[in-house]
Amino acid sequence: MANVTKTPATPPPKVEMPAYLTEDAAFTGSWRGDELIVQGRIEGDLNITGWVRIGRSGRVEGNVKARSVEVNGGFKGDIKAQLIVFGETARAQGTFASERLVVKEGSVVDGAFEQTPPAPPPAEPVKGGAAPVKATAPGQTAPAPAGGLRVAGPGTAALSQDANKDGEKKA
Repeated sequence: MANVTKTPATPPPKVEMPAYLTEDAAFTGSWRGDELIVQGRIEGDLNITGWVRIGRSGRVEGNVKARSVEVNGGFKGDIKAQLIVFGETARAQGTFASERLVVKEGSVVDGAFEQTPPAPPPAEPVKGGAAPVKATAPGQTAPAPAGGLRVAGPGTAALSQDANKDGEKKA
């Protein structure tokens, strides 16, 4: 008799599907998730890590925070996203803050727009043995690093008492 070893079956890859609110559905409250398609009605706040698409029959009233938002239906409230797109059938009212904004011909948008700066790239580690900077609470001062500069509160800096303006130690 042959010696047969059974190999456990590999589970199928996980398929990520966006949440979908159908035309005949309504939701009231706070919604958190990765991706969302709205064809029905939502009243409340949306905090989405990916994208939100409000379809032609969709209606959202509330505050939306997402990476990108596409409005093709009705919207009333505030949107904060890296990209906001108002499609040809969009009807929107509110305050819109984004890095990039697209308003397609035929859309009706009433509100205030604010261009936000792009998110900074991740910080690179400092090389060469520079001293780390210790964070402090607002209004407090941090000990002076080797160069003699210390942070004295939000938006301010001062030389430490034992350093001159060039950052050299006084004799």
